Amino acid sequence: MIRYFSVSIKSCRTLAFGLSFVMIVLSLNGCYAIESKKSPTEIYQMALSGLSGVDNFKFRGRAEVYGTNGKRILEPINYEGNVIGHKQQTFKIASESGTALTYSERWNPLHQLELLRNLGKSIQINEQKSNDQQIVLEIKLNPGEGTKLLIQNLKSEMNGLQEGRYLVQNAAKLDVKKQKELQKELDSIYKNGVTKLQSLTQNMESNASYVLWVDRSSLIPTRVYSKTQTRFVDKGKARTEAVTTDAKFDGYQ
Repeated sequence: MIRYFSVSIKSCRTLAFGLSFVMIVLSLNGCYAIESKKSPTEIYQMALSGLSGVDNFKFRGRAEVYGTNGKRILEPINYEGNVIGHKQQTFKIASESGTALTYSERWNPLHQLELLRNLGKSIQINEQKSNDQQIVLEIKLNPGEGTKLLIQNLKSEMNGLQEGRYLVQNAAKLDVKKQKELQKELDSIYKNGVTKLQSLTQNMESNASYVLWVDRSSLIPTRVYSKTQTRFVDKGKARTEAVTTDAKFDGYQ
């Protein structure tokens, strides 16, 4: 009788373990169900829609620029911003040493994701990096789209410089002569910048790829990483440049 009773306990324990295992499997299947029902592109689109639907959140990131020899050619750039009531309220950008830099949408992850939406690209899920909390999407722009995006960003920066010169000119309390001298200097800087940009982009080729982390339960982005590799000719010499950005989102409300 004692022997039979002990075997029954063992059988119950085995059954309990089996039921627990089944429940774990069912739970995991529930967690990963979205991949089986949605394509990577649909998950990506839902993530962007989810981000647009959040009232308040913050982001902070870092950008690094490397030259032909793989050495860093600029100080790392740090940036941060916040969104309140669906509208971006602040965006601060500075070098690692703390020097404030001119605003550039190229480093803004919200701007990055918005431009990425309308570009030709391939999207796939990285199964090895994804887990029960995060879906990791790997995004690669189609040939030519990276160049198109970089030129668009650079032109936007030049337009920002054009607008900035009027702000500086109007803000400075100078007499008429000094204002004219300042205007002449700013005009020269802008025109030289436009000429150089046109020269650099004539034979430029740029490729860009992204990694987007998406919270599995809320389908809201938590991090976006990008790498852009560009080849161009400057003063008759072939050069390459690599730019990486890494931004994280938090404080969702």
